Amino acid sequence: MEQTILILILIIGIGIFLLMVYDIITLNKIKKLAKKSNSPIQDDKYYDLLYRYKFLMFFISFIALAVGFLGWNSYDGIKEKITEQFNKDISSINDTISEISSFSINFSKNLKEFEDNYEEIKENHNKSLKQISVLDNKISIIKENIKTFPKIYLIFDLILDDSKRNDDLSYTYYFKNRITMDSRRLPTFTIPPLVLIIPSFGSMSLIEVTKDYFKVGFVIGGGSPLIETNKFNAIIIEK
Repeated sequence: MEQTILILILIIGIGIFLLMVYDIITLNKIKKLAKKSNSPIQDDKYYDLLYRYKFLMFFISFIALAVGFLGWNSYDGIKEKITEQFNKDISSINDTISEISSFSINFSKNLKEFEDNYEEIKENHNKSLKQISVLDNKISIIKENIKTFPKIYLIFDLILDDSKRNDDLSYTYYFKNRITMDSRRLPTFTIPPLVLIIPSFGSMSLIEVTKDYFKVGFVIGGGSPLIETNKFNAIIIEK
């Protein structure tokens, strides 16, 4: 298209130039004929003015042609820049659309995976809740059973201190002064607990049990008991 316009402008320019040359040659012929035929138009100033007029017309035509050519070049340059910028914008928009499409596809995939994982997590959560509920029931049952189980306390190394022996040769042990094997004090009993003694010597017997203390003594038959050690153990069971 641009080459066609340039060729057309060149042809018009050549045509104007040839017309100018033809007019000048024709005027020269007319001028010579006028002098030979005694024409009333023989004034050189007239022909000089006519030459200037033709030259001026040629000059104006050339200027118009040049302005048209430059204007076309400017228009073509502006058109080229606009087209280039438009193509850049279109390319940028296409890239953006491609990125958005890619993001949308990835988002859809991730959403689908999330939904699948959510259903699995939800199912596992429900299973966990059921298991926790079962465990809670078991714990509640165990707690209830523990309440019904008797509390057992073990006391080791109770000392037989002859300086504290009673007149009836028995020994008294107050519960509030006793420490269990796991370093706990005995509770305050509201009723007498069950007491079992484990002697490590002779024949010991439980004489009396109250809510505050218990008494032990020896079964004596024909003399004093043979004491191998002065300690014994006891099991106390809360009723």
